[in-house]
Amino acid sequence: MIYMVEHTIGMPDIEPEWNAWYAGYLKVLLAVPGIQATQRFRIAGSKPSRYMAVYTLTSGDVFESAIYKASGGGGNASARFRPAYQSWTRNLFDAPNGVPGVAMDQVLVTADRAAPGGKPFDWLTTVGLHKTTPFRGVAVMSVDEAARLSATLAGDITIYTPMTPRMSGAQH
Repeated sequence: MIYMVEHTIGMPDIEPEWNAWYAGYLKVLLAVPGIQATQRFRIAGSKPSRYMAVYTLTSGDVFESAIYKASGGGGNASARFRPAYQSWTRNLFDAPNGVPGVAMDQVLVTADRAAPGGKPFDWLTTVGLHKTTPFRGVAVMSVDEAARLSATLAGDITIYTPMTPRMSGAQH
C-alpha cells in the first residue's frame, strides 16, 4: 500500500521550521511497524508551496496501531503547523508494485483521473482516507522526460522533485 500526504503551505515564514520538523518526523514514522519506506517531495517553484510525502505500508492497519497514534500519526504531531496549511490531503492507495524510490536527479510525476489509463503511468486505486481522487497514476522519470510529458499533458500532471532520498525503516 502507498500512503500519500499532500500539503499546501500558505505561510512562507513558517516553512523552514515546518520542513526541519518534517525531516525529523519521517524518522519517527519509520520506526512504526508496518511503515517500510518514505520519501518527501516538493513541486518546484509552486506558490504557495506544495509538498508530498510518500510512504510504503504493509497495510492500512498501521493507522490503527497504538505506536502510530503515539507517534503523532494522523496529524497530531503537526498540529502547531495547521494554521499554515491551505490544504492537507491524505490518500491510501492499493499499490501491488509499490512506488520505487526516486533518485535525486529524477522526478515523480502523478496524474489523477476518474478512470485509469495510459502509459507511462502505473495506476493506483484509492482505497482509504480522504479519497480525493479515485485513481492516481505515478511514474518516475528524468526531468527532461517530465518536461516533454508536461508539454503534451499540461495541467493534467503534477511533477514532484525529491527533497530526500527514499528512506527505509531499520526494522523492515
